[in-house]
Amino acid sequence: MRLLLCEAFRRDGYAVDSVEDGLELADYLETCVPWGPLPRPDVVISDIRMPGLTALEVLAKLKVNQTRIVLITAFGDARTHMEGLMLGAAAVLDKPFELDALRQAVRSVLLPPARREG
Repeated sequence: MRLLLCEAFRRDGYAVDSVEDGLELADYLETCVPWGPLPRPDVVISDIRMPGLTALEVLAKLKVNQTRIVLITAFGDARTHMEGLMLGAAAVLDKPFELDALRQAVRSVLLPPARREG
């Protein structure tokens, strides 16, 4: 699924980086700081359940509230959604989801705050 989403967003014109697990995601985000070697991504799309660390653990560990994160999960209950949002996720989508719903979530996250609806 990761590879398919990467390809879909590349075709939409986005620059895409990909990591394989929660530990790699944490390492990547730790290097994406203003003084680090990599620019901070505009948006991160992450499955909640991953090997190593879950996306929720990554959010809690790094407190990455400067990075906008969209979480996806096959195990989304109200508690998981609330925890993700409280830890700073911009959105939580349940699998299966329509690709257009994920695209819309990403577009919404990328809009400046004054232009967001809701």
